Amino acid sequence: MFEWLFNKNPKKTIVKKAVRRAKKLLRSRHAPSLDVKVDYVWWYGAVEIDSKYCVVWIMLSGPDSERIPAKFNPLRDEKSQRSAREKLRTEDCNWLEELASVVEGEFRACGWEWEAPKIGVESTERVKRDGGFDYFR
Repeated sequence: MFEWLFNKNPKKTIVKKAVRRAKKLLRSRHAPSLDVKVDYVWWYGAVEIDSKYCVVWIMLSGPDSERIPAKFNPLRDEKSQRSAREKLRTEDCNWLEELASVVEGEFRACGWEWEAPKIGVESTERVKRDGGFDYFR
């Protein structure tokens, strides 16, 4: 209730709120033609040092989830986008971009005024198989 009074890091508060809201909006959304759905959304990063360290992952699960390019960044990485367009249908690429846009929009709605977070999309199955959290190092 009085978190704002004692809050030494408003960026972290904004990130937590934005990710929580994005989780609710994206929960169980299904791709148009791939057999995948949003499994969960999480974040990490030393935002107390600099906002550029904020990283958000949208995790997808389902039989087709490993068709998504590894460590896919749908909004800002042209190489990643090209790779996805070669492997996936346009409607699924657009869906992935929409997921990331929802997350980015929640950051803005919660008061994020710094550099946009890095938003990635990844297969839950791939991460489990390749080392869990260590996969992201």
